[in-house]
Amino acid sequence: MLILYWQIGRTIVEKQEGWGTKITKKLSEDLVKAFPNMKGFSYTNIRYMQRFAEHYPDLLICQQPAGKLEGKIFYSDYVNVILDILWFHDMALLDKVKDQTQRFWYAKKTIENGWSRNVL
Repeated sequence: MLILYWQIGRTIVEKQEGWGTKITKKLSEDLVKAFPNMKGFSYTNIRYMQRFAEHYPDLLICQQPAGKLEGKIFYSDYVNVILDILWFHDMALLDKVKDQTQRFWYAKKTIENGWSRNVL
């Protein structure tokens, strides 16, 4: 599901210049109509998908070299941690932690310690 959310967010980021800013509202409405039995396409969640893709623009681009991201964090480790935590944990981190290295640390500790979103 995280990959789908990232792909939707990435599409919005890539196309938003030509589409304008109201596209997220319309996209939400269209997705809810097209997939009435699926949850997760609210306007708020669509905006989170966009933010997710903005903060992790190269998350799923396979050509990314396995070099260091910041400090001693390897790109492949970073991707695995971000994709291994729950969507709501990712959103909490985006809302509360602005620094990418700190977000990675909290995400990693969430996995290691099994933190709930409230604990996080």
